[in-house]
Amino acid sequence: MSEAGERTVDQDTPTRALSDDDLFVRLQSEFREDWEHHLKWVDGEDDNDKGAREDFDFAALRQWDEDALAKLRKENRPASVFDRIAPMIDAVCGSEVANRQEVRYIPRELGDAGVSELITSAAQWFRDQSDAEDEESDAFRDMVISGRGCIETRIDYDVNPNGEPVVTRVNPLEICADRDACKPNYADAKRIWRVRRMSIDAALNLIPDADPADLHAGWASSIDDKVQVDRMSDDYNITDTPAKPRPECVIIECQWWELEPFVRFVNPVSGEIEEMEEAKFNLFIERLGQMDIETLMMSGIVPPTDYVTQHRRVYRRAFIGKKILSMPPLPVENEFTYVLITGKKDANRNQFIGLVKAMKDPARWTNKLFSQIMNILNSNAKGGVMAERGAFEDDRKAAQDWGKAAPIIFTNPGAIQNGKIQPRQPMPFPDGQSQMLQFSMNAMTMVTGINQEMLGMRETDQPGVVEYQRKQAGLTILAPFFDSLRRYRKMQGRLMLGLIQRYLSDGRLVRIAGNEYGQYIPLLKESTAGEYDIIVDDAPTAPNAKERNWAIIQQMFPILQPLMQGNPQLVVEALRNSPLPESFVQKATEAIMKPPPQDPTAESRQQLEYANAVSEIQKTQADTEDAQASAIGRKARALKDISDATAPFILGDIPSPAMPMPGQPLPVAPPFGFPPQPALDQIQQRALAEQALSRPLINA
Repeated sequence: MSEAGERTVDQDTPTRALSDDDLFVRLQSEFREDWEHHLKWVDGEDDNDKGAREDFDFAALRQWDEDALAKLRKENRPASVFDRIAPMIDAVCGSEVANRQEVRYIPRELGDAGVSELITSAAQWFRDQSDAEDEESDAFRDMVISGRGCIETRIDYDVNPNGEPVVTRVNPLEICADRDACKPNYADAKRIWRVRRMSIDAALNLIPDADPADLHAGWASSIDDKVQVDRMSDDYNITDTPAKPRPECVIIECQWWELEPFVRFVNPVSGEIEEMEEAKFNLFIERLGQMDIETLMMSGIVPPTDYVTQHRRVYRRAFIGKKILSMPPLPVENEFTYVLITGKKDANRNQFIGLVKAMKDPARWTNKLFSQIMNILNSNAKGGVMAERGAFEDDRKAAQDWGKAAPIIFTNPGAIQNGKIQPRQPMPFPDGQSQMLQFSMNAMTMVTGINQEMLGMRETDQPGVVEYQRKQAGLTILAPFFDSLRRYRKMQGRLMLGLIQRYLSDGRLVRIAGNEYGQYIPLLKESTAGEYDIIVDDAPTAPNAKERNWAIIQQMFPILQPLMQGNPQLVVEALRNSPLPESFVQKATEAIMKPPPQDPTAESRQQLEYANAVSEIQKTQADTEDAQASAIGRKARALKDISDATAPFILGDIPSPAMPMPGQPLPVAPPFGFPPQPALDQIQQRALAEQALSRPLINA
């Protein structure tokens, strides 16, 4: 590829429009520039500071450089390592473990929106399945030591064919970010590189269709000159050649984004806003311009007039060896799979540094002074002597046995008497050396801001409130590290949400923590779709969070106690925020939420009461029906009497009372001056009579 490496490619051309060879040339050029900037962080820029690699050595108790160590060994001097760096790192990392945070999701919708329990619980399940807390603690430790930590979040199909979530720590020395990125966590990076040395078998599993001869990125000589790649033959068997090292290669992975233009326009027909790639839109407008107005009108096509050209990010990925090996899409279209955590910013060099960088000089001075003091003490303990030649019978043997306690050293006659052997005065201990050693040891806390309270090494008696406040003051000094961790959780939360929505919403069961014992519900695409806001909050399971919450709850017990008597759910919430063991809290919750036991005779009493109530209702209903029947019967008999009385007149058997019979007196008007009752209509009387006679009479 040397010829290809000499070619130049226009940097403004979108990578989508480049061939594989041209894309390889461009990525080669960008990698060399980014990797050169990365090596300044890895190996340092001067002899006094050898970069992140030396930071990891200091954290692993390798605190002497090779030249100084060889000199000490030559002089038979002790190369002591009085480690004060590890407690500092452990104190900061312990604070992260004790104050872990969790990610919650709030749906973007109209009105009041609460936390989405489904997505939040799915994210918690995602993290539990992948041991994310442990991996993030390892990456946070890398960041505290060197200034960078890295986490990869993806879906793995090696164990579960349906996909399993994976959150894993990545060696920060393998990760190279865009040289121009300057925001914390490299949030503005356009490119993320990962350089991995792996076996040929692992590389073929990662890129199955690749040719083994094309796997090794040998053109990047600054990566590892010692890596030798052997082409695997078809009959290669590691058991046949046990002395032969496994063939290895270097694979470079690049994830990048670039801006691509697109057009947003108003559809003249529907009135909706639509999007189209700029090239396609220009071709569309060009073809419309070739058509006459009559054809457009007959076809019902209206050219868009309101449109604007904008740019959007397009994310891509490539695996590189001797050439472009593969270009699979990213799992989430607008996120990198690698998320970095960064420490304090070195603005002049555009690098991020950790705590160890400031502690290396105090550690060097502490080790050197302690080694020098030990050498002085060892030398003076044996004592020195000044002797003339010939004072001893055997000068060589006397020199060897002088520092030993048991042997007898023989001298020539008269040597001691004549003063040929004189004791040498011991070398005085240098003034101020012990103070310098103490100052170097105390300098660790001064350069880092980690006080004795955070280390748990304060031996004086002081109130707990004062000690707590001093611990908080130490954490305030370390706020940039924890702020980067909080930013990481937001970035990783967006990536995790995309993976859940795209790959894990296939109906698998996820446990939702409810008011009682929780329940399992399926993850479905329609229930996880949509946009969400991501918030980072203290995890209720963090030990420090529980202690703080429980201290506040104890102070509020006089107010909460009356409320807890009638609300068991409030008691359960208080238990969940207590520092009690989880097993006890769960059993107590089950006991509180469990309904009270029932009386064995209560069911029989309820049945008897129910039967009595039913009997009373039936009796009341029967009395009501009898009363209604009696009323109907009385009405029917009255109508029958009226019918019987008027029937002779209607049928013509008796003369009408309107014409008085001979010999009878005239009708007399009723009392109180009312007019006489007029006779009923014949048809109405007959109808009433027939209706009354047709009903059965009910005896009241």
